[in-house]
Amino acid sequence: MQHRYFFLYAQNKQTGKEWKGDVLVCVSREPFELSAPGCGSDKYSRPFVRIDTGNSASWTYNLQP
Repeated sequence: MQHRYFFLYAQNKQTGKEWKGDVLVCVSREPFELSAPGCGSDKYSRPFVRIDTGNSASWTYNLQP
């Protein structure tokens, strides 16, 4: 894997279930990159979880309902 840390946020709009953490990240409905702090008017924040993959060559994260 190229990076050790990944950030994850997911939601199931049908059930209302969220997989979230405590790292606020500015996101957009369009493709985006992590950048400087602060959300512009075209972005909103979501609470991502930081995943540490260690030095693994591959990693799987299962979202449980």
